[in-house]
Amino acid sequence: CSFLCFDGLLLDSQDNKIMMDTVFTWAMEHAFTKAQMHTDLFAQISILESCLMKQQHKSNSSFTQ
Repeated sequence: CSFLCFDGLLLDSQDNKIMMDTVFTWAMEHAFTKAQMHTDLFAQISILESCLMKQQHKSNSSFTQ
């Protein structure tokens, strides 16, 4: 539901993609929370995903400079 509200909000396509990836991550974590799947494995996967997204953002930024 929130995807429609955020999609295209930012004019720069790269910024919009980063925002949509973030909205997707929040939606996924919200779904896991509602399903009460807060296990150690979920926490590890969530931390790994966050680190990978930050690294991807840094890599993309270095190519544009």
